Amino acid sequence: MLLAGIRETVLDSGPTALTNVVRAALGQIEGYQRVELHAGTEIMVEPDIVGDLMLMVAELLENAVSFSRPAAPSR
Repeated sequence: MLLAGIRETVLDSGPTALTNVVRAALGQIEGYQRVELHAGTEIMVEPDIVGDLMLMVAELLENAVSFSRPAAPSR
């Protein structure tokens, strides 16, 4: 989370870029190298949902990597 620029939610923190939330989620799964992150526009996420959203995205990415062909990148 530190490398993606996400810190613990505090009252004075502002919105976080969704790409940073996804990067932090990628850091929590095995096989993260198979995932390619592409963002056409930047969406901001409110600080009070960053933690839950990161966990949910990590679970979805883990499933995508686990159930896709070994040679196929996950997008």
